[in-house]
Amino acid sequence: MKTSIDEKLDKNLNIASPAKNKTVATVVDAKPVVATFPPDQPRRVSNSSDTIEDYKKSRTELKRVLELGGNALEEILIIAAQSEQPRAYEVAGQLIKNLTEASDRLLRVQREIRDIEEKDDPNTIAAKQGPKEIHNTLILQSTTELQKIIDKQMGELPRIPNDSNKNG
Repeated sequence: MKTSIDEKLDKNLNIASPAKNKTVATVVDAKPVVATFPPDQPRRVSNSSDTIEDYKKSRTELKRVLELGGNALEEILIIAAQSEQPRAYEVAGQLIKNLTEASDRLLRVQREIRDIEEKDDPNTIAAKQGPKEIHNTLILQSTTELQKIIDKQMGELPRIPNDSNKNG
């Protein structure tokens, strides 16, 4: 009599094999589970001071990582020079890459902090939107008088001759 792999495993592991015609649900005696979820809650907008605090903490941690990574890099380079093993130099290269990525992330965090602070500052918002009032000046003078005013403001600049009257 030929036995299947499942029967051999059952015999060696001393477990009873499930009946062949039974489904998994009857063997395990599973009952359907109905999941209920709470209704969608509106997203809570975080307080800007919390956000700034989180960014400052992130910045502090990144500075710490850069400092520790710099120390580790010095030690790894010493080990690599002493052992002259390619793997040590590979690790040093990976650490250099990670340190430059952390440095880039630190710059991004600083930029994001500045953007958040500018967003909350009413003076910065007004400066980005431009002036609220625009004053136009109307000069009631001839073009010759206007040219004299411009010449005084511009100083003595060399004049370029006008070639539009020549036929060429």
